[in-house]
Amino acid sequence: MSHAVPPQEVYLQSVLPTTPMPKALRDLLPSVQKSDTSDGIRNKRPIDTSFKDHAVTVQVGGIVIGVGHGASVDLKPPFITETSPFSRATKTKFLPRQVANMITFSSNNCSQILHKFFIKRNSTKAEIMKKTIEECEKPALQGESKYCATSLEAMVDFSTTKLRKNIQVLVTQIDKDGTQPPEFQISQEVKKIGGKIVACHVQNYVYPIFYCHETHTAMAYMVPLVGIDGTKVKAVAVCHSDTSK
Repeated sequence: MSHAVPPQEVYLQSVLPTTPMPKALRDLLPSVQKSDTSDGIRNKRPIDTSFKDHAVTVQVGGIVIGVGHGASVDLKPPFITETSPFSRATKTKFLPRQVANMITFSSNNCSQILHKFFIKRNSTKAEIMKKTIEECEKPALQGESKYCATSLEAMVDFSTTKLRKNIQVLVTQIDKDGTQPPEFQISQEVKKIGGKIVACHVQNYVYPIFYCHETHTAMAYMVPLVGIDGTKVKAVAVCHSDTSK
């Protein structure tokens, strides 16, 4: 087997050829391996998605869930987690769009979703999942456009619809792994980026869901921070100039 570029990265490069993919997003991409046979399916090796028309397997790891149309998806049970003050990398990975589109994401089908992911109906995880779906289904505020992207491709499409293709992708960058120090100081050289923004926030779910919204009353900045242990962070900050809605 040989490693290949994940289809999500290929898609981003095709839509935004001059926009590099940040490491924080690349870390959420499943690894892809190409094979000239479908032995992985016959031998039932741990795979994420197996499309019989293409000898490609996408590795995420965890629970194997059938989604129909000759495909199965293998997801890891842990939820995406956020820790203050910055989001940390998650062990779960983006689903390919063709798989994400096969999995229902609607409050009308909560029982079906919980059953598919082996989540107990009255559990804390079930309540968190329901809350995420309901938040995504709420109407947008006046002057705002919102969308919950269930795949990287969907996030790219929403962003390019709002910003066209002159896009700069900004993410918070931390210079080392591990537990973050509790205190930071703002260093010099805060940089104003601009006011035409699509902000995407990771949601708590069993696979990456990003709540993306565009507002015309905000300004984005890159803010250099230094932790008490010397950790350096290039943080993205968005300041709202009108919070009346």
